[in-house]
Amino acid sequence: METQLLNRYLEESSYQCGLYVVGWFNCDYWSDNDYRKQDARKIGGSYVSVVRDRFEAQAKNLSSQNKLIISIILNITL
Repeated sequence: METQLLNRYLEESSYQCGLYVVGWFNCDYWSDNDYRKQDARKIGGSYVSVVRDRFEAQAKNLSSQNKLIISIILNITL
């Protein structure tokens, strides 16, 4: 969020607002052999609200008087 949205896209443009969108893909059919499934569980498992709160806090901390960042989690769990 900081590196890509704030320091790159917003810095290189005249835009004052940025939207950080994250797709949440956890599902029961995800292979247990896929390392990303374990990584996702470390972040918050199927508790998308925990992840949503984390990204909202990060967006708030990165926002300033000149820049506004909003974070949205799309829960597209199968």
